[in-house]
Amino acid sequence: MPSSSTPGTIRQLTKPEYRNWLALGHALTTELRHGLRPFVTREMETFYRNMSARVAGPCTCVHILRRRPNQYHDMRTCQWALILQAHHDKNRPNWKQSDSRKWIDPVLGPWEIAKLFLPDLGGHADIKSADDMDIAGILNLMYWCNHFIVPQPLIKAVRDTRNDKWVHVPQLELSDADKRVAFDTIENMLQDPSISPDPDVQQALREVNNLRHVSDLQSMEAQVLADLKEVLTKEISSINNNLTMLMEESARNKEQQNQLQEQHEILKNKLDDLNLTRLPEDNQTWPIIFGNLIGNLIRSMRVRKIHLKSWFILMLLCHLCIILEDSYDGDETLLKFGVDPNVQCDERMLSSSTGSLTVGMMLPTPCPCGFASLHIAAKHGYHSVAEMLIKYKADPDAFDCNGSTPLHIASCHNKPSLITLLVNSGVDIDARSLNGSTPLHSAASCFSKDIFGHLFDLGCDYRATDDEGMTALHYVVKDIAHVGFEYFADLYVTIPRGWIEKHSGASETIISELDTQYPWLNTFIKLVELVSRKEKAYKITALAMYDHRNRTVFHILEEKTNAFIYLTGSNRLSESFLVLSLTPLIPSFDIVISERVKNRVVALNKPYEQALVATSLKKVISRAYTSTFTKFNCSDLLDYVRRHYVYAANTLLQAGVGVNCRGASGLTPLLVYLRIGGRHMSKVLVKHNVKVDIECGDTFVDSVFHLASYHKLHYLHYLYEYLMGNDNWQKYLQTENALFDYFLDKYDEHVDKRYLKTIRTGDGPLTLAILSHPDGSNVIDECFDAEGYNALHRAAQGANLVAIEKFLSLGANISVKTHDGFSPLWLSVLYAVKYRPFLNLEVPSALTALEVEFASLSALTILNHLQKNGTLDIGCSEKRSDLTLYHVAATRGMWQFITHLLSSSKVIGVDVNCPNKDGITPMYLAMFIGGDSCEWHSPWCIVVDVIKSYGGTLRYPSLEAEYFLIYNIFFGMNPSKLFLELTEDEILTLQEGCGRDECRKYKAANVNLFRTSNEIDRIHVDYQKKVDKCSSFIAECPADIKRGLPHFTIVVYFLDRQQALKFRFLDTRNSLVTFLDAEIERLKKLLFSASRPHAEMPCRKAPKDNKPKEDTIDMCYQFRGKQDLETLLHKYYRIYKGNLDLILEKSDEVKSHMPVNGRLPRFLTKMNFALADYDTSLNCDWQAIAIKYVQLSFQVRNLNYWIQVSHETSTVPSVSGFLSKRMEGAILQHSEESLKLIFKLASGHPTEAFNYLRILRFTRPPMWYETFSDVGNFGQGMGP
Repeated sequence: MPSSSTPGTIRQLTKPEYRNWLALGHALTTELRHGLRPFVTREMETFYRNMSARVAGPCTCVHILRRRPNQYHDMRTCQWALILQAHHDKNRPNWKQSDSRKWIDPVLGPWEIAKLFLPDLGGHADIKSADDMDIAGILNLMYWCNHFIVPQPLIKAVRDTRNDKWVHVPQLELSDADKRVAFDTIENMLQDPSISPDPDVQQALREVNNLRHVSDLQSMEAQVLADLKEVLTKEISSINNNLTMLMEESARNKEQQNQLQEQHEILKNKLDDLNLTRLPEDNQTWPIIFGNLIGNLIRSMRVRKIHLKSWFILMLLCHLCIILEDSYDGDETLLKFGVDPNVQCDERMLSSSTGSLTVGMMLPTPCPCGFASLHIAAKHGYHSVAEMLIKYKADPDAFDCNGSTPLHIASCHNKPSLITLLVNSGVDIDARSLNGSTPLHSAASCFSKDIFGHLFDLGCDYRATDDEGMTALHYVVKDIAHVGFEYFADLYVTIPRGWIEKHSGASETIISELDTQYPWLNTFIKLVELVSRKEKAYKITALAMYDHRNRTVFHILEEKTNAFIYLTGSNRLSESFLVLSLTPLIPSFDIVISERVKNRVVALNKPYEQALVATSLKKVISRAYTSTFTKFNCSDLLDYVRRHYVYAANTLLQAGVGVNCRGASGLTPLLVYLRIGGRHMSKVLVKHNVKVDIECGDTFVDSVFHLASYHKLHYLHYLYEYLMGNDNWQKYLQTENALFDYFLDKYDEHVDKRYLKTIRTGDGPLTLAILSHPDGSNVIDECFDAEGYNALHRAAQGANLVAIEKFLSLGANISVKTHDGFSPLWLSVLYAVKYRPFLNLEVPSALTALEVEFASLSALTILNHLQKNGTLDIGCSEKRSDLTLYHVAATRGMWQFITHLLSSSKVIGVDVNCPNKDGITPMYLAMFIGGDSCEWHSPWCIVVDVIKSYGGTLRYPSLEAEYFLIYNIFFGMNPSKLFLELTEDEILTLQEGCGRDECRKYKAANVNLFRTSNEIDRIHVDYQKKVDKCSSFIAECPADIKRGLPHFTIVVYFLDRQQALKFRFLDTRNSLVTFLDAEIERLKKLLFSASRPHAEMPCRKAPKDNKPKEDTIDMCYQFRGKQDLETLLHKYYRIYKGNLDLILEKSDEVKSHMPVNGRLPRFLTKMNFALADYDTSLNCDWQAIAIKYVQLSFQVRNLNYWIQVSHETSTVPSVSGFLSKRMEGAILQHSEESLKLIFKLASGHPTEAFNYLRILRFTRPPMWYETFSDVGNFGQGMGP
């Protein structure tokens, strides 16, 4: 505890140690706390939303004292409790301090749940938000709730720093060295990729870093001291509560308590007098003194319950084991007095009978539940004590409360001599605990990797499984809370360019740097290595063994990491060889396969090492091996190369398989590798003298020359260095030969001052092939593959920076273009994003970011070479009818390249906004592709920031341009002509007619179809009555009608016919309007849902007759065996239009019979006006209906494209928040501008003006299928 002296004097503030302590306090309680609060708030709200969606209603559990295992919740039925328990790192939530009635409250629920992950809060349990939590509470929540993915060791380190360096200190002081360590600990956590993108965390990191150098801390002193006072007050309150509880429990056995305290005081005084730190040199004196002490103690104890006496003796024995180590005379004295060596610590005794006060004073740590004396000796490695205990009949097979034997304990705590002693004493090396686990399981669970070899030497069964079917390999990973970037640590080499070393060499070297934070990784590889050496008779390796939940060790690892998503932007590729080759899985199997190959081979030939036998003898061995082995195993070598088994391929080549052999398919190992790409296999092939031939005119996938220039996925060598952050990456790039290519340069290993170094020693096989070619270096420019690319083109396309620099140094011409008209500079930009499965570039992807990095470096190298002899004209102009290189680079996220374009004096014709004729700017394109959320270190967000820094502003193009952009980039195609059941004259009418005066009244509802129709009905009835009357009573017939009665009768007759058709027409018309309104609304909702921000979603195959629920939207689903909506829409409209035309025809027929001798009779004037109004209302009504028909046709077209893409790629396309808003304006909102777009789509050639947008489409790179097996939608739909 801190001293009680009053801090804050001027003298104290001048002490550097006191200022260091204040700085740490402020960093923890203010900056770190404020920086983490928003992050914790968002994560808890997300956790709460996810959990609420999985439960049916509120928790209704009641407290039942005798219910087991949980008196607060029924674990058989309570969904809340089951989910919450699963999210606690130890499956032990603090149920008693959380009110489950508040869980259902969306405001209080997240924070009532947060209490479950906190230690006892006592009277400080009123938590309603993150603002109510101190830094200790925040750290505990992040540590114990496995929803948070911040690595636990980082959180624990900060928590320990808070406790040991700021709160529980003897004086309010901190040394400079401790301050550096403390601040490093805080910054390490804040820099973890799981939280570092958060802006509040970034601000906290800056403030904490500033505090390292602040010397004037007087303004912070009062708050830091107040925070400390609050912490100490809470701790004292908690201690008082615990003491009260203990006193209440102890009161029930006060007699035993008094006796025990009395004996404790006697013992403590005598032990103090003995001064154990300086034991008597006389070996005979100590046993006599100690024997008398023990004898008096045993005889003087008057405790009725014998188990208390046994427990007390055990406590003394434990204490002596810890202090005396191998000086065991005192222990033997105890045993001679008859103390039972098999007495065990009992959880019930510790908690109720003795009280924590005695235990805490007797032992540095409480005695683990069920431990016997032999367990304690095994834990601490006291060999002599253990021997003596076994001599006095200590049970070597005794179980503790967890079922562990002393052998399990010794294995966990890395005590080889104890393991040997116990096994030699008859303990089974595969002794089983209560859950069926063996000592090897214990060693694996405790990461005691150094004991594995000893257990293997003693004959342990490494394939043994516990009661759940888990092997020791499962145990290494089963309790890991989260697996982060360490999953992609390069296990083959110490540095990227280094030669692959022995399994125990490079792996241990590189992982030793991670061992503190990620001990499981080193442990895992060590165990894999030992297992692989033992695996001979088994067809199924232990790596592939499943537990009872049908999981291998790699399934468990996959459950604990989101690394796959962060690597590729998708979690659907966890079984891709691209991904697996970067994880421990492939190196693990590689080690196993390599060891199996070695077991079948007598001698290994290493052409890259100094000869150990005569060359002639090696040739004989190689020929003999090849004649009996190789012809069957060139296919094995091809398979190992295909599976990225670097060690196994190297071993097989050492065994004599020819590096240039051909399999049954005609492929060589080099061709197989160059088609799949990867890391390290190129080193193996080159070291074994692979041959590189130069052939021109071959297809790219068969041309070694062009494939090696492209060198697919060569940048994976640097992935882990890149993942370690920008500072580490920039530092790495400054090292000698940081970027390398074994095909171009030769590298060898040399010992320099006892360190093994990999240095460049000459040219690689590709360079030698170029230099030895009859055309010399001209072959780079002149040798094209069948697709029209030369070697520099392929190097630029593959972002092979080393090859680009090599070729340029050999005189390659950067002005030579491909047969498609692209220069190396354009190719480096167009193919910046390559091996990504899905077009969801707003989603974080480390691989894509690395690809963009290398593409930028490649483009800059080419550009710098070009600028040696002149300038580059970008050509920005608002009259430009296409896009510039600047535009395309923005869509590829090439911020470094763009920075150079905007800053270089040798780049001309560049404007920071650079709009073209359609108003498309680079900044807009970067946001269109990468979104605007910027929740990760997105290259596209950096592009936007760079452009803004040079004065750029966001501008939006026309709606028409946006629509064509969406289709070209999002769907990979230009929208084709929109088919409408409209003639060109009708389209022209709709384009121009919506503004006519006669329809303005119609729109304003002054005139409508039903009013004019009713007027015709009224006149028709009136005329019919007059005809009937005149026919029956001619005398009463009006004079004007009487004179023209025959003509009047004919007109009424034709009006009858028109009226008969009108009712059918109106029925058809009303049905169509109802259909249009309903479908427009339905499709609007469907398209709105589809265009909402979301990541890519897989389409799941449904049974043939399956139909989605009516209240769900399934973008992947199409009705089977039914007319599609587009066909149905056109059919309904044709029926309506046919009836409309017929009713207009009959109206014209009526009007044609009305005149007499070219003049309209007066008695028909009213009918003429009514028919004219009716015809006008029919025309205006048709325009309104036709507009709806056009709009619905447009929506159906968009939906059909969406469904088509979803079905072709089995994926619903991903949509960023920014793109969603733009889609809403271009597709969903109806306006005059959108109508113009629709009518343009309905014209004959709607896409020609926007053909230039094709350049923005993301094209699948060469051999994309070999990497992703057609899983994904990246580069799909490359139509016209």
